[in-house]
Amino acid sequence: HSRWMTERSMTCQFSLLRVPLADVKRTAREAQTTVNVVFLGAVAEAVGRYHRANGYDLPSMRVNMPISIRTPEDAATGNHWVPARFVVPTQEIPLEHRLYQLDGLVHTARKDPALKLADGVYKALALLPDPVTSRIAGALMKGVDVAATNVPGPPVPVYLCGARVRAIIPFAPKSGAALNISFMSY
Repeated sequence: HSRWMTERSMTCQFSLLRVPLADVKRTAREAQTTVNVVFLGAVAEAVGRYHRANGYDLPSMRVNMPISIRTPEDAATGNHWVPARFVVPTQEIPLEHRLYQLDGLVHTARKDPALKLADGVYKALALLPDPVTSRIAGALMKGVDVAATNVPGPPVPVYLCGARVRAIIPFAPKSGAALNISFMSY
């Protein structure tokens, strides 16, 4: 949807922004929504504001976001997610309205019947030669403005060689999107 973020290249810039997880959780609790929705709301606000500050109108953007399809019957290990694509409003609106809108969008995306087909499609794609799979994946992502990834961090302190890990910093690939914003809750 962005008329500005249309070019793609192999160059990357990595930036880190720290936000206290307690603040994100409090906002989610007060809005009666999830941490994931608050994260997506912050992404929508930031991308919309960035466009407006640079003279571009962006009423909405196309987002690719992993959606968990894990069920209680699934093993605790392994990936149980599929990428969902949906349009997210980016206009200037009060936070509570943005979170309400996004809560409905994310809920609808989670219930999309097509998500159940994704596992079979990805298994079929895996049988193709790597260059073909890469070309298909790139074509699917080219129409995506932002890839937004929320990865829940460990719920307990983590140690490495006896030293407490103070931060886990996710840097996900752009995967064909103009921008990838990743959130790790730790």
